[in-house]
Amino acid sequence: MRQSVKRRVWSRVGVVAAVAVGAIGLSFAPAGAVTNTTIGHAQWSGPYICAQGFQWVQASSASPSYVVPAGGGAITSWSSQTGDSDSSLALEVWRPAGGDNFTLVGVSAQQTFPANSGVVTYPVSPPIVVQAGDVLGLYAVSVSRCLNYSGNGGDNAMATLYGPPPAVGTTVNFPYTDYGTYQLNVSATVGPLCSVGLTAHVLAASTNTGPIAGLFCVNAQGIGTYTQDGRIAPGRIIKVGNILWFQADGNNLRNSGYLNTANGASSFVQTKPISATGKVTSLT
Repeated sequence: MRQSVKRRVWSRVGVVAAVAVGAIGLSFAPAGAVTNTTIGHAQWSGPYICAQGFQWVQASSASPSYVVPAGGGAITSWSSQTGDSDSSLALEVWRPAGGDNFTLVGVSAQQTFPANSGVVTYPVSPPIVVQAGDVLGLYAVSVSRCLNYSGNGGDNAMATLYGPPPAVGTTVNFPYTDYGTYQLNVSATVGPLCSVGLTAHVLAASTNTGPIAGLFCVNAQGIGTYTQDGRIAPGRIIKVGNILWFQADGNNLRNSGYLNTANGASSFVQTKPISATGKVTSLT
């Protein structure tokens, strides 16, 4: 019964949307970076190392910048320069939260950097969605060659206490070590959220199973794909007045809901990969 009702609702919304497209044109402004930009600096000149198990953030940077530029986007790859012994690192992205506090935005898979191999680059899959002002960081999985002396007082790398990366969305205080005139040995490529011609819409929902985040990439008619936690499915977004209706419908990823941009009313229902219900906190 629920499935039947859901289909009827989407059928009616589709009719309304078709009328809207024909009458006034349905368009979404492009979002995120439009070209690839490299931030950070993958360089290690020794002898500085990072102890195993510490989180690092580039709290400030002079040149080059470790800060995601205006427009945001998605981090699609990252690099580090190898030193005189193997290193094991993971890219982290942090969002300033005031003072020495930073909120974890995303973490890459842990990667190995073999000794004396120069600059090594790894893809980030799925990409880490970032916004302007986010900064690069590192997790030292092993004793690693992760610090480089720059001599510039505007460069400030900070470490927090030992332990594995916290859950994404966790705010952490970085009280342990403050390295002025140092840069982290890391760079990253910030690219567009979606392919040229498609518009990005970042979905965030609060549900009974925890926070859920995903990315719609749609054309001018609101049809495209939806990506969440490495899964991808056909997706669409339809705007009718102040309401954004959305749906993802794939074999291993399925959800639907709406957000009223005027009053904040919303609904989120997911049936795959796990059942979850809640509300939309943002759809930008």
